[in-house]
Amino acid sequence: MRLLRIALLLVGIMLGAAEALAMPQDSMTVKLHNTALNKDTVINARVMFETESKYFLSLGDSVLVVPKAKKNLLTRFMDYLLDTNTDYSKKFRFSLLGGPSYDSETKLGLAILGNGTFRLNGCSPESQPSNATLAGRISTSGFWSVGLDGNIFFPDDKMRLYYSLEFDHYPTKFWGIGYKNGDQDDNEVSMNRNELVLDANFTFRAFPHFYIGPKINWTYVNVDSIARMELLNGQRLYSRSYGAGLTMSYDTRDNMMDASRGVYVELDQMFFPGFLGNKAKFARTSVKACYYHSLWKGAHVAGEVKGDFNYGKPAWTMLAKLGGSREMRGYYPGRYRDYNMMMAQVELRQKIWYKLGCVVWGGAGSVFKDGKIADHILPSYGLGMRWEFRKKMNVRFDYGFGKKGQSAFSLGLF
Repeated sequence: MRLLRIALLLVGIMLGAAEALAMPQDSMTVKLHNTALNKDTVINARVMFETESKYFLSLGDSVLVVPKAKKNLLTRFMDYLLDTNTDYSKKFRFSLLGGPSYDSETKLGLAILGNGTFRLNGCSPESQPSNATLAGRISTSGFWSVGLDGNIFFPDDKMRLYYSLEFDHYPTKFWGIGYKNGDQDDNEVSMNRNELVLDANFTFRAFPHFYIGPKINWTYVNVDSIARMELLNGQRLYSRSYGAGLTMSYDTRDNMMDASRGVYVELDQMFFPGFLGNKAKFARTSVKACYYHSLWKGAHVAGEVKGDFNYGKPAWTMLAKLGGSREMRGYYPGRYRDYNMMMAQVELRQKIWYKLGCVVWGGAGSVFKDGKIADHILPSYGLGMRWEFRKKMNVRFDYGFGKKGQSAFSLGLF
């Protein structure tokens, strides 16, 4: 009788169709329709394995092949958005996302981002994956941007390559050079700015977690006009800066893209000499220290201290700046600029539910030339939301507050 029942079921499959109703982890409930008897039968079967289009089920001594239900375009799109469990053990993984973006400088826009993760031959499946990101943005203010950046990790993490190439065109604002000019609302002028920036470094592991290597930077900026030329202190509207130097870092972070524990310290020394073709000759020292620590379930704290220090006569386009969507949020990017900059911030990150999280931060910073940093402290604080689009890749909603009612909202990916 048992063999007869199985035979009838198999004949029903050959004459009819099988429809998948649900799939637990290792079993599936299947409804079989026998066209000869015009009857439905529901059975439970163990899932042996699956492909993109079919399930292979164990049914006694036989194998039952069940086609997967086809998904419409909306369902496939929602599955793509909700799939955050990226398998980094794969040789190559590509993610694509497009959506709205907003910040105080570029206004409302559209961003399209393609991100690929991969491993070079010889890298273990457990190693941190290399990544490459190609991004394009356009906004209602007339801003547009195209950029490529990424990190390549070599086998055993003995060498690392970082690269970034970005071309921007955007209407922006300018208040002049120095803290006092930036603090005057009446100094605000508009300009159209074109900028091309190439930045790269290639480091070698000298000691455990310690990397050192050469670094290059090429920055070209051209501004069509400005209403108040005196704000430039006699400098030209355009500049070309060619730099080379050395970078050193100490890195114990669990993940470079979105760390939750560890320490990262970086020291860069760059030179922009005349023999490289620089009209404005100067040197720059940049230092950054970050600390990440897990607190309780779903929460960790991130702290950062950063400083940029210029020597010589840098072009106004290469001065140290405050503000933006990553550091000192709440200030228009570049409103405060001078020879030197120092800032510190602490951010608490808490996962709320599923892929949703929130952040709250506070910090302070300043720009200065003569070392009187204590006279020009700028506060920064705010809160935001995070949606985990992909593992270690978030959609960000932030609202930051600064001095004298200054504030800024930003929406984007990181």
